[in-house]
Amino acid sequence: MTLPAAPPPRTRARYALCPLCGRAVPLAARERYCPNDGRALLRGCPGCGAPLRTPYARFCTGCGAALLDTAPQGKAGTHWRSPQGREAG
Repeated sequence: MTLPAAPPPRTRARYALCPLCGRAVPLAARERYCPNDGRALLRGCPGCGAPLRTPYARFCTGCGAALLDTAPQGKAGTHWRSPQGREAG
């Protein structure tokens, strides 16, 4: 009698998170920027570097740092520019 093969060990999913809109994607998707607003995705906590283990995270579970940008609209430091260099809006 043979025993069934053991299932492969589960790996915990890790996520990247947009600090502006909160969109989360698995790191396996290899996205670097948010398609909603063009912001670079966070791959870990900006405070302590802890990985993001849930797509619903709004605060770091390691240090408590906020993961979302709470700056008022227009003061976040980025403005979209067209390829010709003109500001849109």
